[in-house]
Amino acid sequence: MVNYGYDLSGRLTVLEHVYGQSAIARAAYTLDNVGNRLSVTDEQGNTTQYTYEDLYQLTRVEYPDDQTVNYTYDPAGNRTSANGVTYTYDNANRLIQAGANTYGYDLNGNLTSVSDATYNNCSYNYDYENRLINFSDGTRTIQYTYDGDGNRLSQSVSGSVYGSDEYSYIYDINTGIPRLLVEKDDTGNTNNYTYAGRLLSRIDPAGIAYYHQDGLGSISVITDVYGNPLNRYTYDAFGSPRSVSESVYNPFRFAGEPYDANGLIYLRARYYDPITGRFLSQDTFNGNLNDPLSQNRYVYCGNNPVLYVDPSGRVVVCVGLVAAPEATAAAAAVGAAAVAATVELANEAKEAWDRYWAEEEVFRNKLKDMRITLKTGKRQDIPVNLQQG
Repeated sequence: MVNYGYDLSGRLTVLEHVYGQSAIARAAYTLDNVGNRLSVTDEQGNTTQYTYEDLYQLTRVEYPDDQTVNYTYDPAGNRTSANGVTYTYDNANRLIQAGANTYGYDLNGNLTSVSDATYNNCSYNYDYENRLINFSDGTRTIQYTYDGDGNRLSQSVSGSVYGSDEYSYIYDINTGIPRLLVEKDDTGNTNNYTYAGRLLSRIDPAGIAYYHQDGLGSISVITDVYGNPLNRYTYDAFGSPRSVSESVYNPFRFAGEPYDANGLIYLRARYYDPITGRFLSQDTFNGNLNDPLSQNRYVYCGNNPVLYVDPSGRVVVCVGLVAAPEATAAAAAVGAAAVAATVELANEAKEAWDRYWAEEEVFRNKLKDMRITLKTGKRQDIPVNLQQG
């Protein structure tokens, strides 16, 4: 069962996954007057605190283990320092140095190389659509293929130390954002994924594993059918893993998106590096004149990764604006059906996703107004009408 709590403005304040009488995962948020998340407390009572500057860029994170990270930015929204590391950029907002690492780009602005002080190199290659097709760090190589719509069809990981893994993917493309339905590996194993608003479960030859997310959509805990934890994760504010405990396979991490062996997060149109808090490639959208941070085509979510996500790699979405009761009820109905009849879940999940993304489309179309609303401190009601299921 999933419990939700909201403030008087309809903003998410509590998301709790419960099995029996026990909380499997919990995220309780405190908010400022414009909806920025000031803190989050998990099911074990661990609290992380967040601080922002005037444009609501994240400037400070205080973690429950007493680690504190401070971020600074230039006027274009480029990160200039974090945790003792200094960042340098060229006039095109391309990161050229971070600490001892230097970065290179092609003529289209795609990241092509990263070199450290000991001359260890990572290389990146792209196709004519600026899609990443090859990564190599000298030890491991990862190759990607895509369909005509840009959906990732396969991933092949090889290397003398890491062995070889090949995966092929099938998506549900009838939703606002394509979602992974089937994943096959090179041994013939098949993983089937089901959704109910967010990722719900994975069905594989070993059985069923259930996903439990926080209010950003990041995977916090994976359990078996009896509610026993199998995997646990925590992240830093920009998505790098802080702690990982795994006993079963899982490709999804921060914001509920695929996390690759090279540390990149696949966000469909582009790949995101949570270490630098930047995309590897430029956005095709030149930005909004009323939102200067959107004009930096590498920055992730306006440097506010606690409240925003970018599942398409093209459009920032505010997760603090929660789904309407109709969508929540639809997701709950699908979740109940999954326990009773997993065979029928795929069709039911699709129906829930159709309703969910009908509302999400409104949020994406209203993104400009929402960001202006946040910055002026004035609340704006956005009417959403969902068809009854």
